[in-house]
Amino acid sequence: MKKEETLLGIKIHGKWHEVTAESERICDTLKKHLGEDRVKEFDEWRPQEDEEIDSEVKERTIKKAQIDKDDIEEEGVVKETKEGIEEIKGGRTRKGFRKLFKCIKSTLRTSFRFFERLIYGKIISKFNPLFFECEEVDSSIEKKGDEYVMEIEINNDEVREKTKEEVMDSDRDSKEKS
Repeated sequence: MKKEETLLGIKIHGKWHEVTAESERICDTLKKHLGEDRVKEFDEWRPQEDEEIDSEVKERTIKKAQIDKDDIEEEGVVKETKEGIEEIKGGRTRKGFRKLFKCIKSTLRTSFRFFERLIYGKIISKFNPLFFECEEVDSSIEKKGDEYVMEIEINNDEVREKTKEEVMDSDRDSKEKS
């Protein structure tokens, strides 16, 4: 396995079990410096040794890539539409049109999510690394030949330096003892 410091974090090259183990180690270091709750999304997304990149990790990536908005149930849209029409009939045009506009936005957003998932899942993810973003950590993973390459970018400057120092120094210490 090979690890290297990058400008924004750490890049790992290696076999699947090496990359997943190192990503867990980095995640634990991030939890120590940021707190478990601030790293939870990354911890849930990052690849696990017993998974396959083309199924579980890819599916989580596709779900995460979707627009992060409240899901609108079909019943809710129908109910809001009826209420909007009733508002207009009752002479409350402005309020009624606001409700109708909200329903149209919700319907369009739901339709867009379907196409977004289809396009990302069927086209984009075949040619690009699987990519994850959250407030604290950005990461990507891809298979290159017979190895995997995972890059973990840490968005907090202070935590990035501490994490890089701990992760890279522990490797230097273990090599010196050998």
